[in-house]
Amino acid sequence: MKNFEKYSKISFLLLSFWILQSNLFSQKNEILLKKYDQKIDSLWMFRSENPEFAKKIGKEALKLAFLLKDSTKIARTYNLLGVPYRNLSQFDSSYYFFNKALSISSKCKDSTEIAYAYNNIGGYWGFKRRFFLALKNLFFARELFLSLKNQEGLAYVDVQAGNWFFHLKDFERSIFFLNEGKKIREKLNDVNGANVYNIYLVKNYIELKKYEIADSLANEMYYQFVKEKNRVGKAIALVSIGYLTFKLGDQKRGINQLKYAIKILSEVKNYIALQNAYNLLAECYVESKEFDLAKEAIENSKKLKNRDLTEVDIETMRIKLKYYSSVGDFQNYIKLEKRYTKILDSLKTIDKKTQLEEFNNLMELSRIKSKNLSLQKDHVAINFLVVLFVGIFSLIALLLFVIIRLNRKLSYDKKLLQKEVNTKNQFFTILAKDLHIPFTSLLGNSNLLISDFDSLEQSELKVGIRNLKSLSEKLLLTIENLLHWARIQIGSLIYTPSNFNTSEIITDVVDFFNDSANLSGVELKQKNFEELICNCDKLLIELTLKNILFHLLEHTHSGSSIEIGCEDNKQTIILRIEAKKVMESALDLKAKYEGNSLATTLDNETESDISPKLVKRIIEINKSKLFVKSSEIDEITIELIIPKSNL
Repeated sequence: MKNFEKYSKISFLLLSFWILQSNLFSQKNEILLKKYDQKIDSLWMFRSENPEFAKKIGKEALKLAFLLKDSTKIARTYNLLGVPYRNLSQFDSSYYFFNKALSISSKCKDSTEIAYAYNNIGGYWGFKRRFFLALKNLFFARELFLSLKNQEGLAYVDVQAGNWFFHLKDFERSIFFLNEGKKIREKLNDVNGANVYNIYLVKNYIELKKYEIADSLANEMYYQFVKEKNRVGKAIALVSIGYLTFKLGDQKRGINQLKYAIKILSEVKNYIALQNAYNLLAECYVESKEFDLAKEAIENSKKLKNRDLTEVDIETMRIKLKYYSSVGDFQNYIKLEKRYTKILDSLKTIDKKTQLEEFNNLMELSRIKSKNLSLQKDHVAINFLVVLFVGIFSLIALLLFVIIRLNRKLSYDKKLLQKEVNTKNQFFTILAKDLHIPFTSLLGNSNLLISDFDSLEQSELKVGIRNLKSLSEKLLLTIENLLHWARIQIGSLIYTPSNFNTSEIITDVVDFFNDSANLSGVELKQKNFEELICNCDKLLIELTLKNILFHLLEHTHSGSSIEIGCEDNKQTIILRIEAKKVMESALDLKAKYEGNSLATTLDNETESDISPKLVKRIIEINKSKLFVKSSEIDEITIELIIPKSNL
């Protein structure tokens, strides 16, 4: 009896201790849970505004989740923690967290966190330009969110799908998904969230050149972000507004708005948006021909480049190519262009390999299913084998079809690449031929002057120096021709029409060739000084006149004259060049300059002179016409008809 009472007391004490411990543990868990919720709220609040602080808070939240031993909360924290890393362009770190979230949520069968993990992984692959993988993960997440009836999750998927379809140039689908996501946000009364979708809609309308719609949306989201006191949103909106303002004509104001947006994004350390802003600023400076400032903006963008390959890094390279082309730095242009093309081709190849891997995965999945189902009843097994055979045969046929298509595409790309290589080789051959003769003459005359300097009279020295000047002018014209032809070949020739007096341009051309004409014994005359205004690209028209006059001087006898004038012809202006006592070879100019065949490549090139091809292309660009007339055997008239307005 005494032993019973003794054991009863001990049992009561142990039970009391266990109840007390349970209460204490419960209270401790409640405190931890409260702290965890606060940390998670702070992490999400500062993910864009201050991602470095969000990272720190996220790590603390992760420790609390492990203390709570709650797999769902651990998965959720990993999902959220990857977001500030992504905003800081630390994509590989973010991918690690998203995969951890997927692994843990799959083990605890939390469908919501699985869906968010796939959504985040889709975003990672998008930034890596693996758009096939990105959209695959996003649409898997979308299916889960639809089954869970999770509207907020659907909205997150739609904004990313809209973004990656935009990069695939599928603007129709991009706008569709963005509008779908925006509608969800509006139904949830999330005005600030709905405004985010306007950022990507603006980008679509800019690409579609619907600047007025884009400008309206950009201003709408700017004032909404200001109202919500969202600094990051305000800055991103200003980036779009600044670029649109520049495109719509107010260049100075647009650049200032971009600079102000860059200042805010630098303060909040949102590097993805900041790099994009620097790229747009560089593009604006290139278009406004402020090349030093463009170079500075490109360098600032380059400093932000992360080891991870992102969409904005490739955009930086594209802007830099445009800069090199505009300043005529073709050595750096060719180097960067090779690297840029190599990266894009590499990414396309990876995406193709991914598609083949997906087909292989489908075949493997069918094989596993067939093995499991074969264990069922005999009559079911027989039916299944028939279906399986048809399915495998169809998959193999589809796979073979895809492989054949890929091989054809590869063969086509190889031929295209070879054609481009041949074109470049021909161009360098022409470059060497066109520069060899002027340089040889220049060196010959220079050596003659140096060797006979002491024995030459002053008048003979003047003649020699004039010869050097004439050769230099010819060399300069050759280089200008090659430069403009190269720009035409790579599609970087910028057409910049302006109003100018045709008499002034004639005077400039006459002055340019005056010494060369005197040495050749040809008199250059300007016939008409009437002020006639036209609207064309002044530099290109001047280059055309120089080429025509250069050819005439080459094929005109000594003692002859060449007259250049202009006259009004209603909607056009006629620039007329009349040459007398020309050689028979000058009559070949009609065949060279007239005709409808406008060559755009160097295929089948039989002569080194690219001047006629360049002149034809310039005439087409300026919507002009050129006629060559020969009234007598030794007289020739060339008329260049240019429009007064190109509207």
